[in-house]
Amino acid sequence: LNQNLTVVGRENVMKEYLSSKSFVSRKHAEFLIEADKLWVKNHSNTNHTYVNNEMIRDNEYFELHDGDVIGFGGKEINGSLQDEAAYFRVRIGTCI
Repeated sequence: LNQNLTVVGRENVMKEYLSSKSFVSRKHAEFLIEADKLWVKNHSNTNHTYVNNEMIRDNEYFELHDGDVIGFGGKEINGSLQDEAAYFRVRIGTCI
């Protein structure tokens, strides 16, 4: 993320990767960098956003930490990830 506020989804940032993920909404979530902290807010009322396999509340910022796993539209079920969802591991302070 290279801006303080970034909207992610099938029609926003990362659309090239997310367009094939049918569980991801057009405007799925937003990331906010504020006071040296990283936050995520869910915007998908259908498939939700998960952090470490727990669904976060809609329209409230949730603080992220290094190593957290974000699921757009899915979570791990019985050791398997859902193919139509998208997953990311948070790396704070790292450029890849």
